[in-house]
Amino acid sequence: MIIPTRDSARTLATCLESIESQEGVATEIVLVDQESHDSTRDIASDYGAIVVNARRTSAYTPPSQSRNIGFSRSSGEYVLHLDSDMELSTPRLLLTCVDACQSAHAVVIPEIDVGFGFWAKCKTMERQCQLGRSWLECPRFFRRSMLDTISGYNTKITSGEDWEITDRLVFLGARITRIPLFIRHHLGGFSLSKQAMKKYSYGKTMQNYVRLPNSQMSRRLGVYVSAYAGNLRHVGLYIYPVIFMRSVEALGMFAGITYSTLKTETRRDKSSRPHPLEERIPGLLDS
Repeated sequence: MIIPTRDSARTLATCLESIESQEGVATEIVLVDQESHDSTRDIASDYGAIVVNARRTSAYTPPSQSRNIGFSRSSGEYVLHLDSDMELSTPRLLLTCVDACQSAHAVVIPEIDVGFGFWAKCKTMERQCQLGRSWLECPRFFRRSMLDTISGYNTKITSGEDWEITDRLVFLGARITRIPLFIRHHLGGFSLSKQAMKKYSYGKTMQNYVRLPNSQMSRRLGVYVSAYAGNLRHVGLYIYPVIFMRSVEALGMFAGITYSTLKTETRRDKSSRPHPLEERIPGLLDS
């Protein structure tokens, strides 16, 4: 069980309690903590988790590196990557995943968002549109041997890391299955402005994934459109605020991508400029 954390005290106890309640399996919890300033580490200690230190970055990013660090410190035959704001919905969830892995290399566990407030409700409705869409849901539970084979997560990818590892699994012909049980994702008080900034942060590195040779980004965009179109009746009148919410997220993502592109072009422009002395005295630097 690998759990990256950073100031995660709000939800961590709920997450660890759901792991402790699992039946029929022995669990090992490896918590990779980015120098939390709250009681995260104390809570982890109370539940007997192995705590591994990780450097605190200026802003929290999707935890590809933390997941790999945790994997290197774990020893189980199977590996589940969880976020600290997630909760296993039933005591038999892990055993169900282990059983599923008898004929598969990785397991998709559906996620159900839980939160309070209007925008949290919109996010919950939007996430439900994605349920069962194979190109939008990604595996979290793996055979250890398979993660070893693909060398874990790509640490150069900090946006779309779940998609990227799924693409590699599919390319290798790995068998991915899905269980009917689910994970609760605790959103808390969902803020549209914070979500836009989160997408902006993701956008700054999204092109690292999009530019990969086996990236399935264009296919996933098509599946998103199909998912929303096929759930109009289910979403009902929420479709209008959901579209607005997704538009705000898209603007945040686009702003991040634009910033990253301009920054990259500026670096290239500076690196291609001739040395000032070479401009003033042609041939001087060659002598």
